[in-house]
Amino acid sequence: MAHHATTTLAPRESRLDLLDAYTALVRTTMDLDTGFLSYFVETYRAVAEETAIPVRVDHLRPGMRVIAAARLEDRTVTLVTRTTVDNQPCISLRWEKTGPDDFSPGGALYPADYFLVVTLDSIADVFDPAPRRVEVPA
Repeated sequence: MAHHATTTLAPRESRLDLLDAYTALVRTTMDLDTGFLSYFVETYRAVAEETAIPVRVDHLRPGMRVIAAARLEDRTVTLVTRTTVDNQPCISLRWEKTGPDDFSPGGALYPADYFLVVTLDSIADVFDPAPRRVEVPA
């Protein structure tokens, strides 16, 4: 009798849901006007080096790594909550504590169309949660 292995999708989301979310993220990033995109390239070395991109906060997801221009406030998103303030859509973000010296754990509130810079590696990890194969040299 043959034994059949089964595979499961990422918890709580199908691959199509992940693809739709990723497509929306890329579309808003690509729609930045050239002046705004130039600001990110000039301000964030990681954007200039093409290791990070600006992402609208309403497209952030837990696990994404948000970086600061001076690399002093890098944070990993742990919770994204949609809310309203003065009848305007907002996004509340919660951060992972980075260490015992972390003086600003917790989170922040942003307008829904605000952009933060996110590493491409963390985006790949969020949208392709399958374990990556590591090649071992022979």
